[in-house]
Amino acid sequence: MSSSAVSTRTGTPRTLPKLPISAEKGNEIIGFVLAALAALLLGSLLSYDPRDPSWLHHTLADDTQTRNFIGPFGAQLAAIVFGLIGVVSLAVPGLLGIEAWRRLTRRPRAAVPGRNVGTGAMLVVTPALAQLLLGEIPWQSSTIDAGGAIGVVLSEFLASKLNSGGAFVVLLTVLLVAGSLVARSTLGDVLGRGKEFGGGSWQRVELWWAQRAKKRRE
Repeated sequence: MSSSAVSTRTGTPRTLPKLPISAEKGNEIIGFVLAALAALLLGSLLSYDPRDPSWLHHTLADDTQTRNFIGPFGAQLAAIVFGLIGVVSLAVPGLLGIEAWRRLTRRPRAAVPGRNVGTGAMLVVTPALAQLLLGEIPWQSSTIDAGGAIGVVLSEFLASKLNSGGAFVVLLTVLLVAGSLVARSTLGDVLGRGKEFGGGSWQRVELWWAQRAKKRRE
C-alpha cells in the first residue's frame, strides 16, 4: 500500500485527494510567505534591542518589557540572527524580498551552477569581514559584535594564524569567489560591458562637442 492511500473500515484502500494547485499558484503562495517572512524579519532586526528578554539576554523578573516592533517573537528572532551573523543579518530580508518578488512576478531565474554554495559562503565570510574591520559597534544604547558569533570565531581564528592583514586578504578573496559563483556574469563580461558603455559614452560626448562647435561657427 502506498503512502498516499488509507484503509477504510472494510479494508479497501482509498486514495487521498490531491489539492488542485498548479505550479504557478504554488510559486505565488511561496512568494507571499517569503514576503511576509521578509517583512517580519526586517521589522524584528531594525527594532532589535539587546536589552530585550531573549536567549542572549536574561532580564530581571520586573524588567520584561519588549521594545521590538514584532513583540517577544521578534525579539527572539532578532537575537538569534544578530547573534549569529551580526549586522550582515540586515541583508537577509532583502534576499528574501528579491526571491518573493521573483516568484510573485513569475520571472524565471537562470540556473547558475554553484549559486547556493556561493550564497552560503557569503553569509559566512561577510560576518567575519565585518568583525575584522568594525569589531564592536554601538546599537540601541548598547554594543554588539558586528559579525556575530560566526564572525568573531572565524575572524579570530584567521587572525591568530595569519594576522589581521592576511586574514583580510583570505576573507576578501573567498568573498569575491563566492560572489562570482552567485552572479551570472563573469568578470570578463562585466569589464566588457563597462568598456562598451565607456566607449559609447565617449562617442556621445564627442558628438555633442562637435554639434556645439558647429552651432558656434554658425
